[in-house]
Amino acid sequence: MRLRGFDYRTPGAYFVTICTEHRVHLFGEINDGRMRRNGAGDMVDAVWLSLPDKFPDAQLDAFVVMPNHIHLLIWIAWLATSPPSPPENSLIDIMRWFKSLTTAKYRRGVKEEG
Repeated sequence: MRLRGFDYRTPGAYFVTICTEHRVHLFGEINDGRMRRNGAGDMVDAVWLSLPDKFPDAQLDAFVVMPNHIHLLIWIAWLATSPPSPPENSLIDIMRWFKSLTTAKYRRGVKEEG
């Protein structure tokens, strides 16, 4: 949590940067000025795109995978129920799930595929 006392369930747009431990290049490399994702980078992308399946109150926006970090823009929105209901999950819940799942998938990939 970055802003003490702030309710991260508050609807709105959030910009998040997540860095790899020790800023190790785990997700790919830059070649000829372009990001070339590896399997880990592709996995992070796939988990990002699956996020609304787990969190219906999260709406995806811009997202970029870099060699040692990711930038993402995510919207927390009221659920489209009748009547609309407030978000069930906070940004913190969503990011915790995202980081946990991508870390587990990365470790599994290293063990199974090297």
